[in-house]
Amino acid sequence: MMSSRASHVRRVPGGLILAVALIQLAHLVYFDPFTGTYGDTVGYVSWADTILTWPAFGIFYQPLYPAFLKTAMLLTDPEHFRRFVVLAQITMVVATSILVYSIAIRLTDSRWLASAAALLLSLEITLTVYEYLILTEILAIFLSVLFIYASYQTLIACGRGWAVLAGLSLLALALTKFGYVPFAFVAGVVSVMMAWRLRKVANSESLRRYALALSITGILLAAKVAVTFHYTGALSVHGAWGLVQFLNVKPEMVLRLPDGDPDLAEFKSYYARHGQLFEVWEELGGSPSSAKFTRAAVKIYSQALLRHPIQALGVALSVYYRQNSQNVLFCYPEERNHRVLESSQNVLFTVEKGINRAIFGTGLGAMWTALCLVLGVLLLLTSISSEQKILLSLLLAFILFSVFVSTWLFNGTWISDNTRMRLMYEAPMVALWFSVPYRLIRLRGVRTS
Repeated sequence: MMSSRASHVRRVPGGLILAVALIQLAHLVYFDPFTGTYGDTVGYVSWADTILTWPAFGIFYQPLYPAFLKTAMLLTDPEHFRRFVVLAQITMVVATSILVYSIAIRLTDSRWLASAAALLLSLEITLTVYEYLILTEILAIFLSVLFIYASYQTLIACGRGWAVLAGLSLLALALTKFGYVPFAFVAGVVSVMMAWRLRKVANSESLRRYALALSITGILLAAKVAVTFHYTGALSVHGAWGLVQFLNVKPEMVLRLPDGDPDLAEFKSYYARHGQLFEVWEELGGSPSSAKFTRAAVKIYSQALLRHPIQALGVALSVYYRQNSQNVLFCYPEERNHRVLESSQNVLFTVEKGINRAIFGTGLGAMWTALCLVLGVLLLLTSISSEQKILLSLLLAFILFSVFVSTWLFNGTWISDNTRMRLMYEAPMVALWFSVPYRLIRLRGVRTS
């Protein structure tokens, strides 16, 4: 049981909640973003009208966000629809900052470090832009941190409610961003294997409960994927397209594959005519989600990685560096969001721009993130408490998976795509930035004393 003192220390300070809320309120008052039509927004809004009917929910690859928009439509009127969505997403950012505090304080036992992590996240100007866009990023960020925290509470506190919340948040995350579907399957398999291996260990009930929750999540997702494949013939509308964007960074991997495969011949022929592989699906099915193009892309991608692993690793590392060293705010199809923030003389935005340029989206930030990941893995081998090891393992597993998906399976080609991919793991990464160095310093202090 947690001592009353520890429980008191880990409570979220009311002053921090107020500070985070005031920052978001200031954004609401002073930020006037471009609210025009974005490509993905059109799709989400159009699907919202029918997403709660069958088979629309089964057909769409990531149905939760359109379902969220449909709920907003039912609770408000067309005049106030966007305002409702924005306020809901602002609330998600506040909740995410509080969850980051709760994670960081359990890893550091330091209120000021945990508060700094929460405030840094709330001052991330990229999140400010996405709060006002009808896109999936803010919801996915909230769900990812909620899953990590609920998983930790399940494994430590052994609460049924936390286990249900962990499973539901992971299910919701996978239905918001299709790239997390494989993470849900892997997490389910790993938790079941660990629960079986440790079945005779005392106090393993929490792990069994966690494994059960994630197993149910995996079963539900498998059914959803099967239905989607039945109706569309593809698992993800962007899956094969993402693989081709990865290959397009280093097309030599494709050009050097041995001839004989007719699909490969079409890849090479397209490259010879256009000098890139960006829209090679036009040669194979005419659509980035066609069955023929999907099969061809997966096959050629696999062959390229197996035959040229060093070059593939170089592509992944370069994509990772671009994600963490570029900071292009989402401004498609116009650049007004970027211009508004750059020209603003507002004190808050001036501070946020300074923080953003110094920490987020810099070469130093990319190296610091990589270093914290390596040191975090090594920290698991030290004598930190078992609770902290569990929480650190959850953070590392989620971040490393997200880095893998966003680098090995995708390469940003549209404006600000690299920055957007970084958001997949940026919130839990902020907690890691503060906790890993602190724990290493404390560990060294204990050993020297």
